[in-house]
Amino acid sequence: TDRSEIQDDNYLHVFRIFRDRDSGGVRFEATARRGPMKTIPIWTAFVTQYIGQKNWMKRVGSNTVQLRELHPYVFCGGYRPPRGSTGRYQLTFTSPEGTFPGEGFKTEH
Repeated sequence: TDRSEIQDDNYLHVFRIFRDRDSGGVRFEATARRGPMKTIPIWTAFVTQYIGQKNWMKRVGSNTVQLRELHPYVFCGGYRPPRGSTGRYQLTFTSPEGTFPGEGFKTEH
């Protein structure tokens, strides 16, 4: 499991990338960084089918990555994962070094 921190408005979330050793499946997950909800996922998305696709993930700022496709399952009522002006999902990391830790995740500049 790789772990980083993302920001959504004024909230900080823990962002994790899970890789299943047996199936090879890859899943993103965001949870609250603090508080009573920190053990419950805010959202999760299965992304195995996108890994390695050209232009699926694009850096649009020093700390921000835009995803061409993402189908999140949201577990907190009323919550919507952040989107950019293009309508595509965006993940804004708290530092450039935190952007997609681990191997196998390349971003197009």
